[in-house]
Amino acid sequence: MRKKHETIFDYLKRKYSHPAYESHKAPITRRDLIKLGALAGGAFALPSLFPSNTWAATRPHIPFLCFDLAGGLGLPANFLVGQRGGPDNLCDKYQQHGWDPREGVDKTFGLPMSAKSSRILTGLQATLPEEILNQGSEKYFQMASMATFSLDDGGETPLSALSMVSKAGLVGEKLKSGISLNPTLSGGHSAPFLNSTAYRPQYISNLNDIRSMTSLGSAFTNLPEETKSALFKQFAEHGIKYPELLTAYQDLRNFGTLHEEGDPTKATEVREVYDDLDNNEVSALRAAVAYNVLKGFTGPGVITIEECDYHDNTSFTGDLKDEEFGRELGRVIALAHKLQTPLFIHIITDGGVYSDSESFNRIWLGDQSLHSLSVIGFYDPTKQTEQLQLQLGHYTPGGELSLSPNNPVANEAQMIQAVMINYLGLHGLEGNIQQLTGIRVQPETIDLLRVFG
Repeated sequence: MRKKHETIFDYLKRKYSHPAYESHKAPITRRDLIKLGALAGGAFALPSLFPSNTWAATRPHIPFLCFDLAGGLGLPANFLVGQRGGPDNLCDKYQQHGWDPREGVDKTFGLPMSAKSSRILTGLQATLPEEILNQGSEKYFQMASMATFSLDDGGETPLSALSMVSKAGLVGEKLKSGISLNPTLSGGHSAPFLNSTAYRPQYISNLNDIRSMTSLGSAFTNLPEETKSALFKQFAEHGIKYPELLTAYQDLRNFGTLHEEGDPTKATEVREVYDDLDNNEVSALRAAVAYNVLKGFTGPGVITIEECDYHDNTSFTGDLKDEEFGRELGRVIALAHKLQTPLFIHIITDGGVYSDSESFNRIWLGDQSLHSLSVIGFYDPTKQTEQLQLQLGHYTPGGELSLSPNNPVANEAQMIQAVMINYLGLHGLEGNIQQLTGIRVQPETIDLLRVFG
């Protein structure tokens, strides 16, 4: 126990020099260091003690990013959803979705998109590099849809898989938790599927939050430099007998300093993709989430795009918002391409919109929860990932979400299950889904819901 008025340095020196350590292992694990008092926060990890390559067989490491489109963006107004046979098994009616698939679709990213009307596609085309836009049968980036019900404007709908991804073991090198731009349990607008504060992402409100996110608390970071230097010297001396400790204390030397390497404004690759970092705070923060997630500095991330509830009896507002999202999605994929880092994407929105049921105009008249949709995507810098399916679940002949038992992703629990099967499956961990997440899945269900092979 730390004595009254004893500094943390004196306490650590006394504790660490105890004769008991002569016949036992040194405190080299993160838990050991927490017990000693060297580390204060539960949300931080020592990267050298948890190298990602040693986890590859047991825990996920591919970056995971969620786009939470708050308000019910018209995803089926951009992506083609069909009946049980997939996108090519067309519904009888698409008028309420504001476009006619028979006028042409774009299959660049696997999942067909409206070639004529999709402003999400416009945003992607404006931001993605030519080699992705011109990808052939071997694709860098591909997407698939999931026909899942969600309530309109339902912030309480548990659509976010972020907490499940954290539970499965995706943590960051600098920050164990995920990262977000909203101070909510999910980090976004929708509710988390796993409602636990243990997996709450860290809220980032400005770039200073990014720079200081490796803080370990005043007990360590406020120590005088000479005290920290003496502490590190003690670690080094004991490391002669315990070589593993030398690597651990090298990490400790970096704590209590600003996380400058996570600042997107100082990264050349980010500036080559995001051209508005200096005059657009929203863009800079979105870039910060994407960059830190892709670099593995943090766990999973979520970018919320607000005001997607755009049914104002015009097409103008919706087109602007769709294109904004398309540009942000494109920039994230472009950054992953710059960094040559794989990335799993999950796109969610609460509800949907409808237009005139007798025409194909894009005048959005109101909310329609049966037009809800979720999309997953995967960027693979090696172009070796095979796409097994374009669509999970289906719409009815009338062009609305099917709630029948033969829709395997009709509700949010089934949708989250499908997300985790596909995310873990990219690591070869789909068979460990119950162990990692607590979700019980039969082997035949895994086969049914696999999109990426």
